[in-house]
Amino acid sequence: MRATLGRAAARRWFGVLVLTLMWLLDAPTAAPVGADAWCVPPEPGPLSVGASMCRQHYAWIRRPAQLANTQGRGSPKAQFWCVVSRRHRFVYHYIPLNGGSTINHIMRLSIGGLLPDHDPADKLPEVQDQAFSRLGEDALQLFYHCQLHEDTANFLHFAFVRDPLDRLHSMQHLGLFWRTNAGHGFARDAPSLMELARSRDLPATFRDSTVMGLDHAVHQHDMLVTADNRFAVDFIGDLAYLPEIMTEALIPALQEHSPYGQTDAHLFDRMRAYFAKRPRLNELRKGAKAHPDELRSARCLILANPAFQPDYKLFYVTRDASNGTLQVCN
Repeated sequence: MRATLGRAAARRWFGVLVLTLMWLLDAPTAAPVGADAWCVPPEPGPLSVGASMCRQHYAWIRRPAQLANTQGRGSPKAQFWCVVSRRHRFVYHYIPLNGGSTINHIMRLSIGGLLPDHDPADKLPEVQDQAFSRLGEDALQLFYHCQLHEDTANFLHFAFVRDPLDRLHSMQHLGLFWRTNAGHGFARDAPSLMELARSRDLPATFRDSTVMGLDHAVHQHDMLVTADNRFAVDFIGDLAYLPEIMTEALIPALQEHSPYGQTDAHLFDRMRAYFAKRPRLNELRKGAKAHPDELRSARCLILANPAFQPDYKLFYVTRDASNGTLQVCN
């Protein structure tokens, strides 16, 4: 009898131990940012624009006046969509989960001339059933691969980056959105934010758990830097400040660089008006906010994760001018 009770008690304690270990492995590990080695920001990389991003939220790699003799730009390591205007000599490098749908949408409504009677003060209209550009391919055209072509060498290439943790959180919820709306089951569970923060291979972590395109899980630096470590763009903005950057810095530069900047001034004015309203698409894909402790723990994990460090080193880490300590922008 005592032996039976002893075995039952042992089984109960073993079960408690297993559950406790499972909880510890899956639970967020909250730690004060900067208190432990795994929470310390990495050193800025050799191409870092972090100081400019911290100070003014955008960075010029090459000014428009330098583009006529561009020798240093190449094609990015990872390929995604590009929106090209040959008429106005610009290329927008579309990085998934970095406001691309909104930026693309507004360029079609302004530079592409779609729905000219629509009031920019109103909600963004649906344009999925419209031609990409009403003014022709010369005005605006979509390419899947951002390969560098000779005829865009003196174009102004620009992109927007995003805090890696914010982007990872959106990536997780986009994967869940497409999983929920797929209409069938999957071989693997959807990855948690903590799993993704630990991952050294985000596309592999998402594989067989969603119908989201795995190119959405590629890190930002791979879409902006060449294989031989050069920037593939001329201007980089921080998505968190998109309206201000577009209206105050980028659109004026695009208009000045365009041979038809004055002829098509009404199109650039229209683009300013849309961005000034702080528009946002894809609201339905936004998931519930994560708990602050989970976000803080995920931040510590990705700061220590070699797969995420290039994004921080390039865009979001700088030194405090007053004391030289490293700091993360935003």
